[in-house]
Amino acid sequence: VSIFNNHNLAEYMETNNIQKVFRFSNAKFLDMIRLMLLNIEIDKEAMIDYGVSQADILHFKELESQFAMLVQHPTIDIDAADASKDKMKLYKVVLNKTLDISRRVLLRYGRRSAEYKSLEFANIYHLREDEFITRVRMIHELVSEKLSDYSSVGITAAMLEDFASQIQALESARINLINSVETRKAHKLQIIAKGNELYAAFRRFAIIGKAIYAQGPPKDYYRYVIYPTKHSAKKKLLNDDTNDIPIDAK
Repeated sequence: VSIFNNHNLAEYMETNNIQKVFRFSNAKFLDMIRLMLLNIEIDKEAMIDYGVSQADILHFKELESQFAMLVQHPTIDIDAADASKDKMKLYKVVLNKTLDISRRVLLRYGRRSAEYKSLEFANIYHLREDEFITRVRMIHELVSEKLSDYSSVGITAAMLEDFASQIQALESARINLINSVETRKAHKLQIIAKGNELYAAFRRFAIIGKAIYAQGPPKDYYRYVIYPTKHSAKKKLLNDDTNDIPIDAK
């Protein structure tokens, strides 16, 4: 069992600058792993002579299953996208309610009044999210304290209660988005960690497979080549009936 939860793993990987060690996409890598599993089954007896046990093969299969489950997780990105949409929707609601109160206070006292200036509506569009929430909470509190003064312009206790409810919903949505983004980030780093672990096992089987067929035939040797080059692929076609293995096949 891992000592890390998703977020601790993300922090650990970032701190230690751990990155993906293979060059192909996760989908292509899964295809290569599944092909390797077929090759291992074909050459199982020969693999045993090179120290491969049934437990090694089962562990490789388990790593493949774990990696596939991580890569194919259907909701991580959707959850973060939905959380972002929810937050933006609530931000617009709170902003519009704030602007409505601003217009009403402006009507009651005028733009140059101390009452209007004290609520600091002027730069409401330019605030960071945390500053925006702090500001609208302050506006709600100050207007609530002078509710009787604003009744003539239609500000009511029910209106302020709804305003407070929407502010709280926005703050909750913001926290939910932060958590969703962190979860998505941690999930991606977990994919990298599991992919690297799987690649290490994959590479070991590839090395063993190439050792088994070091003297040919080339078509079997190439079943274990991870990064074939154009040059080596061309030589493979030329040497299919020989034991000449191109030295640039890795």
